[in-house]
Amino acid sequence: MTKRTVTKRTLTKRIVRRGLAACVALLILLVGWGLWAAVRARGDVTAARGALTSVRSGGKSTSEVRTALALAKTRLRKANARMRQPGPWVAAHIPVAGRSFAAVRDTAAAASAVVDAAEAVVTAVDVTSLLKSGGFDLETVDRMHTALVTAADSTAAPLRRLRRLRTGLTPGPVKDGVGQAKREIGSLDTSFRAAAALVDALSQVAGKNGPQPVLFALQNNAELRGTGGLISIFAEGTADKGRFRLKRFRDVEDVADQPLTAKKVAAPADYERIYGPQLANTTVWKNANMSPDGPSSWSVLAGIAEVSLKRKPTAVVVIDVPAVAGILGATGPAQLPDGRTISADNAVSELLVKSYEGVPDTFAGQTERRRRLRVAADAVIARLLTTTAPPLPLLRALQLAAAGRHIMVWSADPVTQQALVASGVAGAVPTPDPDIAMMTVHNLGAGRPGEGNKLDYYATRTVKITVTVGAKFADTTQQWTLRNNAPEGGLSGYVGGTLHPGRTNNQVRFALPPDATLTAYDRDGVARPAGDLLEAGSRLLSDVASLEAGTATTWTIRYRVPLKGRSYRMWLVPQPVVQAPALTLRISAAEGTAVRPRGGTGASYDGAWSAVLHPGVDVPRAGWWRRTSDGIKRWWTEPVHIG
Repeated sequence: MTKRTVTKRTLTKRIVRRGLAACVALLILLVGWGLWAAVRARGDVTAARGALTSVRSGGKSTSEVRTALALAKTRLRKANARMRQPGPWVAAHIPVAGRSFAAVRDTAAAASAVVDAAEAVVTAVDVTSLLKSGGFDLETVDRMHTALVTAADSTAAPLRRLRRLRTGLTPGPVKDGVGQAKREIGSLDTSFRAAAALVDALSQVAGKNGPQPVLFALQNNAELRGTGGLISIFAEGTADKGRFRLKRFRDVEDVADQPLTAKKVAAPADYERIYGPQLANTTVWKNANMSPDGPSSWSVLAGIAEVSLKRKPTAVVVIDVPAVAGILGATGPAQLPDGRTISADNAVSELLVKSYEGVPDTFAGQTERRRRLRVAADAVIARLLTTTAPPLPLLRALQLAAAGRHIMVWSADPVTQQALVASGVAGAVPTPDPDIAMMTVHNLGAGRPGEGNKLDYYATRTVKITVTVGAKFADTTQQWTLRNNAPEGGLSGYVGGTLHPGRTNNQVRFALPPDATLTAYDRDGVARPAGDLLEAGSRLLSDVASLEAGTATTWTIRYRVPLKGRSYRMWLVPQPVVQAPALTLRISAAEGTAVRPRGGTGASYDGAWSAVLHPGVDVPRAGWWRRTSDGIKRWWTEPVHIG
């Protein structure tokens, strides 16, 4: 071999080595660049999230919302620009190691799409013109509908990429950030579409296509029924082109029939079978809302109104006293004819406590009390329909009331009703998915036929739920404590009862999944009969409890439910009451199983339970190494049976 050949080969090797070194150096430079850009982009995304969180907290003016969206948009633009630079672009394409860069990139892109869509909705809709005297401006409503549909379309693809992100083998902060983004914005395209359907449905209820009869009703939370409180007063009206024209409120006692002469109306099969014995689907009126399922109760109420009033409403709007307080918090106080004012601060006490004080415990006295209640309802609805207050706080108050089932809307039109149910405004009890937690209390009166009481104002509830999720099953324990905090004396006979003053008599029902395997159902340690009632896709456990003033009782329910796929979800459905229950929720993994929180509520909750919650976890499939080691462990430890 000649010296010239050796020199040429050495030179070639040197060039290759230097080329490889240069490539490695360039790759290190690009990865370093990518790391620097990703860290800065993550900071921008975090800052944008902070701005959006301030908007989601509610109570903001239109200008404040726009300012927050503009700030979030600026920071997200920076984040997207950083992640489109050559360094992070190359780093994101490195197998496995590039997942962190791709996660930051796709999260920033998804958040940016959401902010752009939200800004477009706010820009397209002049929310200050949404409300007008007597109702809604339907042109503004139509613009809102179009903007929401466009928002759903524009966010669908980036949010789909966010949901599909793989975060295995990524650092904890990256994985946690992606998980948080998936929970907070991952389904907003669906939410935009649902909001568009709701806006269209509400415009139909408001008479978009011409005049339609509407029934407004007020629930009295001091005497509980399935959907919240006793229907005590109502107002007939007409909705036309966005405007509501209502007559004065009337007492149901003015139109209700006595039990022996009551007329029966059509009702869903489950409703008639369970609540028919209480004359719930008759023109007695006072038990029309025995079912906690809004669509069932309000369809029955519409039928009762048709028979009693000779005019069937094609829409029913029901509010309760906490909803009244929320509305007044946004519109300002309502002036009563006698010079008094009713406000957010005093609405509950005025309507559920003071209205019973200072009137004789006689027929004439209670007639006067009901008159005052009708006058107050007239004033509140008039304040709502003629308000000149900023619309955003009012819309927020209505949204919170609907989330807590304090406002419910029903429509006779199937398409409109479907949108109301999907958005949660109908007060429907959802089908277990695969689990459900719901306690419904019915006030059975004071212990003497025909004698009621108004003691549910003084009741409180404490709820503790623990769930252990395995690969195929979830084991649930629910503990419900009901306490009667009524004073031992000082209440009128109409409020506290005369046979047993201060004692509450309650029919209590709990909803369970229909495929649950019940292992325990007891009250204060004493087993209760399970029964076999079914309603709205749920199994019902029933009991009757009498509580003296100052006492409490606790129900404990344990059961197992099979998982649907590799996830566990629970619907927590509150009964609308004055004092929100104190809820403690824990969802954990069984031994040998891992779970990952999903949804807005995730796997734990502590606090007041004032809205429908949908917590849950995913059960990720174990990796091949875990599956192999578990298989070897089972083979080595499990007994072998021969023959």
